[in-house]
Amino acid sequence: MPISSSAAWVRELRTRKEWSMEKLKMELRDDFHLNISRIEQGLQQPKITTLQSIGETLSVTIDDFICPILENQPANVYTLRYQLSQALQTGDVELAQNLYDEITRLPGFNTPINRQYLLSQKAQLRYLKEEPFKSLITVIHEGITQTLHKYELTNLSNALLVYEEPILFHLMAKAYLREGDCANALLILKGMRDSFNKLPIDDIERDETLAPILLTLSVTLIREGEYTQAIGVCDEGLEISATRNQGAYTPAFLHNKAICLRCLGDDESARKTYRLAFFGYEMLHKRNKAQEVLDETHKHNLTFETYGVEKLEYVPITGYAYKCSEMIPCKNIPELIKNTRIHLGLTQEDVFQGICSKSTYSKIENNRTEPNHYLLEAIFQRLGLDINLYCRFYLGTKNFEIYRQRERMHQLLIKKRYAEAEEMLVELEKHDEYKEGCNLQFLLTAKATFYLNRNGFTPEYLRMLFDALAVTWPDYNEEEINTKRLTHYETTIINQIAGYYYSNGIYINAEKICIRLIDKFNTQSIDETEKMKLYATVIYNYSSCLNEMKQYDESMKLIRNGIKFDRERGRFLSLSQLIYLWAFNLFDADRQKESVPFFAIAYYGSYILDEYGKSSYVSIISDHVEEHFNIKFE
Repeated sequence: MPISSSAAWVRELRTRKEWSMEKLKMELRDDFHLNISRIEQGLQQPKITTLQSIGETLSVTIDDFICPILENQPANVYTLRYQLSQALQTGDVELAQNLYDEITRLPGFNTPINRQYLLSQKAQLRYLKEEPFKSLITVIHEGITQTLHKYELTNLSNALLVYEEPILFHLMAKAYLREGDCANALLILKGMRDSFNKLPIDDIERDETLAPILLTLSVTLIREGEYTQAIGVCDEGLEISATRNQGAYTPAFLHNKAICLRCLGDDESARKTYRLAFFGYEMLHKRNKAQEVLDETHKHNLTFETYGVEKLEYVPITGYAYKCSEMIPCKNIPELIKNTRIHLGLTQEDVFQGICSKSTYSKIENNRTEPNHYLLEAIFQRLGLDINLYCRFYLGTKNFEIYRQRERMHQLLIKKRYAEAEEMLVELEKHDEYKEGCNLQFLLTAKATFYLNRNGFTPEYLRMLFDALAVTWPDYNEEEINTKRLTHYETTIINQIAGYYYSNGIYINAEKICIRLIDKFNTQSIDETEKMKLYATVIYNYSSCLNEMKQYDESMKLIRNGIKFDRERGRFLSLSQLIYLWAFNLFDADRQKESVPFFAIAYYGSYILDEYGKSSYVSIISDHVEEHFNIKFE
C-alpha cells in the first residue's frame, strides 16, 4: 500500500513514545543531519536506510520495504497468512485453527509485531468459537499493547492505527456488542471510522479494513435505534463495497439499510432495498441470509417477486483451498525478487525486459539501489506476486499525489467517466514518471480507450493497442502469451485485443488469445490476488466467443468455473457479469425457462452496481426479459 508515511508514520510512532522532535533527533546517530519537522510534514523524503534507523530508534524495524505485519519471514508465510485470513472471514474454524497452528510452529515470531499478529489470529479464533468475554478481551488487550503501549478508547479518532491494531480494535468492539455494551462498541467503531476517513479515499487497503468496520457500526446503530445514522453508514459502506472488490459486504449493507427504512416507516423504499439484498445474497450463494430477508419481508408485509430464485440448487460454500507456493527464503524485497525468480527458473531478462535496464535490475536484486514503486510493481507482476501482500511504499508528498492521480484515473476509466479521466491524463503526462515504461503504457492504453468510446472497434483502435503493448513487449508474439511473464497492463492490453477481435466477429482469434491468457493465470500467478484482477473478465470474454460459435456446453462449463471461483472469494462485481452471461447461454441453448431466475439475479445484481458506474447490463436484461417472457422487472 503506497502511503505518504515519512510524515504520518514517523509522527505517529514518535508521539506514541511521547518524544519531541528534538528528542528523536538526539536519539539518532550523530551522522543523521535530519530535519524531523520537514519529514513529518511530508516535505522531505528520507532514504529507506534513514527510515530504518528512525524506526529502530522508535523501537520498530522496517526491513527494506518488507510489509511490517510480519518481520523477516519467508514468502510462503505470507501465503499462509492470506489463507488464514480467508478462513477466518468465511468462518471455517477448523481450517483456521489448523493454519494458525502451522504458523505458530514457525520460528521468528518473537518480535512485538509478529507476536501481535499471532495474538490477533488467536483472538479472532476465540471470537468465532464464542469463548467468554473476559478471556477474549485479555488476548485483544495483549495484542494491542505489543505496539500501542497506551491507548484510550475515547481518542481512537486521532490515532494512526497500524499493523494488526485495526483488526484488534474492531474485534474488541464486536466483543462489547456481543455482551450488549453498545456504548463502548460505538465509541470504538466511530473512533476507528474517523481515523480511517483521514486516509486517502482511494486507498485500497483503507477500504478493505474500513468496510467491515462500517458494517459492524451499522449493526450497532440499529440496536441503539439510531436508524438515520445507520442509513448514512450503510451508504458509506455501499460506496466502498460497490467500487472495490469488497462486494461480499454489499448485500449485508443493503439488508441493514432496509431494516432502517422499515423502522422509519418508509415501507416502499424498504421493500425495494430488501429485494436488492435478497438477490445480492443469492448471487453470493448465501441462502440462509437470503431466507432471512424473505422471512422479514413476509412478517412485515413487504413481499416481492423472487422468480423462483430461492428454489435453485446450490452447493454450500464453506471455504476453499488457496494455492500455496513453496517456501522461498528471504529477508528483504531484493532477496524475495531474486529467490522467486530463481525458484521459477527465470532469467533476469525474463523479468526486466521492457521494464528497466539489465544493470538497474541487477542492482535491485543485489540491494544496491532503491527502486521506485512503479518499477517494483511491474517486477512483482512479472513474478506472479501481488506486491500489496509484501510491501509498503513510503512516498514523499509529491510522488504520493502522483500515485493517487493514477489510481483516481484508473477508477474513472472503470466507471466510464471518460471526460474526467482525460483531464487527469493531461496532468499525468506532465510528470517525468509517465514518459516511459509501464506508466507510459498505462497512458497509451487509456488513450486507446478514449478513442474506442468515440469511434468503436476500428483498425485504428487495434493499432493503438499494439503501440501501447510495444512499450514493454516490442516483439509481441501471440503464441507466447501463456509462456511469457506479463505485467498487469500487458495482460489488460492483450485482453482488449481479444475484445477487438470478438467485436469484429473474428471469434477464432479472440478464442485463441483467451485460452492462452487463462493458461497464464493458472500457471503463473503465485498469489491468487494477482490472478483475481482479470481472471473473471477473460473468462467472460472467452465464454462470449464460445457462445457466438454456439459451443454452449463448453461456454457454460467455463462460466461455471468462473462463478465458483468468484463466489468462493465474494467477488460481487464480476459475479453479476458472469451470471448475466450464464442466463443468456441458457436462453440461446433453448433452455429459456431455466434462464429466468438467473436473469433476475443478473438484473438486480447489475442494478445494485449500476449506480456506481460498475454495470451497463440493466436495460439489456430488462428489455430482453420483457420481450421474450413478458416479465417486467421492477
